[in-house]
Amino acid sequence: MYYIARLSGGTASAVATDRAIARFGRGQVVIRFEDVGWEDEDCYRFIGDCMKRWGGRLYGVALNKINQIILTPPDVWEKHQLIPHNMIPPCSYDLKIKPFEAWLWKLPKPLTILTGLGWQEPH
Repeated sequence: MYYIARLSGGTASAVATDRAIARFGRGQVVIRFEDVGWEDEDCYRFIGDCMKRWGGRLYGVALNKINQIILTPPDVWEKHQLIPHNMIPPCSYDLKIKPFEAWLWKLPKPLTILTGLGWQEPH
C-alpha cells in the first residue's frame, strides 16, 4: 500500500501531505500537483518550498501538456462555451481531474488517495 497526496498549493493539502509523510514515511507517499499554468506565482513558490522540505519527486501534468496540446482555462471555457464562474467546474475537471484519473489507472494497486480540505470547503 502506498499513498497519493494531492497537493493543490493550499495549506490544507500541504498539511495533509506533511502529516502523511510523518505517519507513513516519504518513500510511501507520492505527491501530485495538477498545474493549470494559471496559478499565482506564490503558489509555485509555496510548492517549491514544500518540496524542499519533503524531497523526492513531484508528479503532475506540467503546464497541461496532454498529447502535446497545451490547454489553458480559456481553452476550456471556449470548448464548453461558457462564461467562467464558480457554479460549474469544467476547468477543474478537464485540467485536473481527467489527467489525474488517467494517471491513476496506470498505477499499481492498492493505493490510497489523500486530499486536504479546509473547514470552509464542506462541498
